[in-house]
Amino acid sequence: MKYVIKCDDDSFVRIDLIVKNLNAFAPNMNAPELNKFVTFKEQLPTYKGLYWGYFNGHAEVFLTGRWQEKGWFLCDKYLPYALGGGYVISRRIVDYIAQNMDLLSYYNAEDVSMGVWTASLNAINRVHDVRFDTEWKSRGCKDNMLIRHKQTSSDMFQMYKSLAQSDGRKLCGTEEINRKTYFYNWNVLPSACCKRN
Repeated sequence: MKYVIKCDDDSFVRIDLIVKNLNAFAPNMNAPELNKFVTFKEQLPTYKGLYWGYFNGHAEVFLTGRWQEKGWFLCDKYLPYALGGGYVISRRIVDYIAQNMDLLSYYNAEDVSMGVWTASLNAINRVHDVRFDTEWKSRGCKDNMLIRHKQTSSDMFQMYKSLAQSDGRKLCGTEEINRKTYFYNWNVLPSACCKRN
């Protein structure tokens, strides 16, 4: 095992395209074919792991409700993390978590936990990719999306049907954008990371 895809049960995942991208580009994820989709921190030392998804660096800490974090004390915002509708981590990250699980703090949201656990790791390539539609609300449908979160079983069946009828080229019945995306800026502090286009 080289990589793990973590996703929610209401996420439609293009495993075929994720594996194709991993085989072709990982762990650097730096290629002309990807430039219109991804951002990452330039000039890391030799890569020791990959953390690939749709990142947020300025999320407010939940103080009430289902996702309330009673034990959060690190700062006034969550540390940068890939949103939990779906992301990919490399085996080295999995091994690190497994070996240190007794020392790691757990938070209500596993995606927040992953961001905290990986924050201090050296040479992890954190790759923000707009093809991961993994926010709390879908941004719409584009045929090039790798993961679509907040989908019903009916939505998933329709996407599967569309892919089957188009030999894997067409995910959406009709492409649509409901919310704007952002490209994570890794060269500024997290509070300024994520300006929607």
